[in-house]
Amino acid sequence: MRAFTLIELLVVIAIIAILAAMLLPALAHAKMDGQRTYCQNNMHQLVLSWYMYNGDNTSKIVTCDAVISSGVPNKAAWAPGFDGGADQPGSFNGYGPSSESDSYFGPSPFIESSAQALQAGAIWPYVKSLQLYQCPGDNTTITNAHRFRNYAVNCYMNGFAYGDTTPPKLVFFQKEPQILKPAFLFVFIEQDPFSIDDDEFDINPFNADASGSLTGMEAPSRVHANCFNWSFADGHAETYKLRDSKSINWFGATSGSFTVGKIDPAWPGGLNPDWLAVSNHTSIFK
Repeated sequence: MRAFTLIELLVVIAIIAILAAMLLPALAHAKMDGQRTYCQNNMHQLVLSWYMYNGDNTSKIVTCDAVISSGVPNKAAWAPGFDGGADQPGSFNGYGPSSESDSYFGPSPFIESSAQALQAGAIWPYVKSLQLYQCPGDNTTITNAHRFRNYAVNCYMNGFAYGDTTPPKLVFFQKEPQILKPAFLFVFIEQDPFSIDDDEFDINPFNADASGSLTGMEAPSRVHANCFNWSFADGHAETYKLRDSKSINWFGATSGSFTVGKIDPAWPGGLNPDWLAVSNHTSIFK
């Protein structure tokens, strides 16, 4: 039997290398799709748990207000405690490697990202899985471990009605019968790891608050190729792809009309379509 020559072996190796180079992007894309689907399922399960809690409590919507007062955690919240900070640089909210805790949210374990804080939350008896609070696509860490929570709840779902007027124009949801458009209104949203802090997703659905300053919204996640998942009051979950470059590259802008820690609704080029899309699904007019 004739042995392979060196040139023939090199040709075979080159062909294998070319095939591998062609397959790797497809495998990476498949992995990202899998993580996005896994994350979307987490949000579906969380909104079902949210519904079960509400149903067992005379249709009262579980609050997303994480504190009663400074230093006093609200154990009636769906997920009390602080979950900000990151070992990696780029934390725009001010919670960097040296400040991965915040005493405003209470004593230990609520002062930092922890399983115990989540297990003290109101919907834990219905969830009973720490993995459902975590997005597999988030590679940031807190004290060399995966953060325990990547999701937050719409602030108009029994949290705080940011930006609304007196008297209020929008519905602040405290009871399920108030949710007249469940397929339209979001409950859970995947928040950017460099924006997340408490369990509430802050958004001002108006261009300006009472003082006339722009407050915008906290930053949705970008970990799924500049997409984030969110789940709605009817139980379904879907993926939204960010469209505005300033949303995709939101941290680092520290001047002009930009509000620190948030994405503003207006830019020199007009309204931010991502803020507009999220704000449109935040509440409804009375």
